[in-house]
Amino acid sequence: MREVVEDVLVVLREGDDELAEALQGAGCRVTHNPHAVEGMGASIRHGVAEAPAGDGWLIMPADLPWVRTATIARVAAQLAQAPAVVPVCNGQRGHPVGFAARFREGLLALQGDRGARGLLQAHPDAVCWLEVDDPGIGRDVDRPEALRTASGI
Repeated sequence: MREVVEDVLVVLREGDDELAEALQGAGCRVTHNPHAVEGMGASIRHGVAEAPAGDGWLIMPADLPWVRTATIARVAAQLAQAPAVVPVCNGQRGHPVGFAARFREGLLALQGDRGARGLLQAHPDAVCWLEVDDPGIGRDVDRPEALRTASGI
């Protein structure tokens, strides 16, 4: 993400100080979400509230290490043309999802663990479904051993 986006803000649970230090060393800004237990919606809400007003946001869970830099760049570029951008590979939607500034209030109102899916469903005409050749957009890592196994470590 840092190769494409100048200002990367990472939302962490409170107490993730070691991870926060590592991310800051990599050039990311970090914020701790006191409401992280509420789910993805609360984390997105917190991140948008902490981010400076700008043209929009690329939202990506941290457990997607195989998303290609070129995919992130394509989503960011397409966001200049469309209010919302969702990458799709082989019929599967993924991340990062881009939202233009017009979605700020909707993002700040998110609740629960569904993330911003409801916003996309409420505004189907605003969504650009961007075809990409990147299965990493939906390949997440739930446990460290999965990352080691997949990377050959």
